[in-house]
Amino acid sequence: MASLTVKQSSANEQAAHIYSPEYYARLAEMDERHWWSLGVRAIATRLVDRYAPTTRDWKVLDAGCGTGLTLSWLKRYTAVEPVGFDVSRSGLEFCARRDNQKLVETSTLAIPLASEYFDLVVSLDVLQHLPRPGGDREALSEIARVLKRGGLFLLRTNSVCGYPPTKREDYQRYGLSEIRAILTDAGFQIEIATYINCLPGLLATARQLIAHPNDRAQDLGLTMIPRPPESSLITRLMFLALKAESVYLAPGRPALPFGHSILALARKSV
Repeated sequence: MASLTVKQSSANEQAAHIYSPEYYARLAEMDERHWWSLGVRAIATRLVDRYAPTTRDWKVLDAGCGTGLTLSWLKRYTAVEPVGFDVSRSGLEFCARRDNQKLVETSTLAIPLASEYFDLVVSLDVLQHLPRPGGDREALSEIARVLKRGGLFLLRTNSVCGYPPTKREDYQRYGLSEIRAILTDAGFQIEIATYINCLPGLLATARQLIAHPNDRAQDLGLTMIPRPPESSLITRLMFLALKAESVYLAPGRPALPFGHSILALARKSV
């Protein structure tokens, strides 16, 4: 197993309930099989492919590497072993099982890595779990610090679309204008920022409102069951809807107006 560099977290960085071994076991299955995971990865692939190097010497970081599938995906862009870190040892153990070699146990709020070192930083579904208030801005400042000038940053986070406000200290949702603002404040030039998961998100919101009109505070993401695209006609159609988004989305095109997630590709200002 790959060695893990341990950094103790401060009190306000303690892992939330989602960081259990059971959670990561379910997340690993979701990452590999669920139509949503496969679809949003197709969207990210299309976006990053436009900027992918031909020299294959990019230095790449996954900030919040979860179960390690994104680290494996990032190897398509570089021959240099990607670096991954996560606040959870349970997650890093999954990463090591996938033969990822460069792993660090730490928080996005204090990245113990060199400044202006990476060509590409990816952070997927991490920002919404950082301490409130201000954890998101601290994390983006740290990511900007370790990214080279002109380097790329791929961010995915939760959207407010279809959900009520939340006051939890370890979980939040964002509007697109808010993500644009905090990225710009952190020193990023935005190439594209958009809602994603538009049609599936609309259908999921409608179903939730009809089935549970008085229980809109439920986070659907924590109750999802891994369903491959081929498991039913509905899942195949939802997967194809996300594939269509991957074709549509490109710099210069209007952002999608709705979606349960936000995806942004930004460049560190020179």
